[in-house]
Amino acid sequence: MKNFLKRLIVIFTLLILSITCLAQVNPNKVWVNGYYRSNGTYVRGHWRTAPNHTNIDNYSTRGNVNPYTGKPGYISPDSYGLYKNTYRSNYSSYKPKVKLELKGEWGYTFSQKMDKLSIRGHRIVNSGVNGRSNKLKLSLYLCSNRYDNHSLSGYSFAEKDLSPLTSGYYYYDINYTKNIKMNIPNGIYHVVLVLTEYKNDGKYYIVDYMNFSNTITIYK
Repeated sequence: MKNFLKRLIVIFTLLILSITCLAQVNPNKVWVNGYYRSNGTYVRGHWRTAPNHTNIDNYSTRGNVNPYTGKPGYISPDSYGLYKNTYRSNYSSYKPKVKLELKGEWGYTFSQKMDKLSIRGHRIVNSGVNGRSNKLKLSLYLCSNRYDNHSLSGYSFAEKDLSPLTSGYYYYDINYTKNIKMNIPNGIYHVVLVLTEYKNDGKYYIVDYMNFSNTITIYK
């Protein structure tokens, strides 16, 4: 009788743990067709959770269980806030003392492995009549929405610090490459190039920006 009760308690405990794990799993799923990897290995078709803003509810995330294979997850959950910055600034709340602009054609390139990002552009101009800017910063953002000149929330990459710029002067032929870690949730992102200026309160504020017409799909 005692052994029976012990087994019953163990079974009940395992059942509770299974329910807890499955409760974290994304109920939406998509079918992935079989494919060959670059090394010739064939991966059979399988179900996976539908892409969303996080990996916490994925079958393969630690703490969850794949309901189709019974295998426990092994991937670390998302670390929220990593590479993520939010600028709550617009032209009505921040008036730079000089006019700073992104001029000409601009572009960006991700490496095939998505571990490097190159940014290139024509000019960054101080179009003011007189005066000198504070120090500047150029960043590329991946955002869930296009920037609308109100608030910007997204994942920033390849930040480049620039020295203060005197009126009538400009930086030209900007071209640099940075190593990056594409540790962001799966999804479709809008690409925004942002020029910010340092203010005496210790924060950077947007002074000019550029929404690119294409989007980036992250699917890991």
